[in-house]
Amino acid sequence: MIATYGYGAVLVGTFLEGETVVLLGGFAAHRGYLDLPWVIAVAFAGSLLGDQLYFYLGRRHSARILRSDRDPVEIEGGLRMDTLMVNRGRSLDLAKNILNLIYG
Repeated sequence: MIATYGYGAVLVGTFLEGETVVLLGGFAAHRGYLDLPWVIAVAFAGSLLGDQLYFYLGRRHSARILRSDRDPVEIEGGLRMDTLMVNRGRSLDLAKNILNLIYG
């Protein structure tokens, strides 16, 4: 079952969450169920697609997501983030998905 659905599970898992699924895919490769180069490639693709989708949703639909009574200039100013915050957010589990929405 792992050999049949493993790569798909790694793709979907890295699309949604990431780090834990990559570890499990690496363990499956170590045990011989999957090929490590393919696990790496599929994990990269899933992570990249997930990050891009969440960023796009934030870029395109942030007005609806962040709807409030505040002036739009305040919202725009409040969303400016420095590089340190972006890098810190990337290291938190599941926070990357939420932060990609905000950064967009």
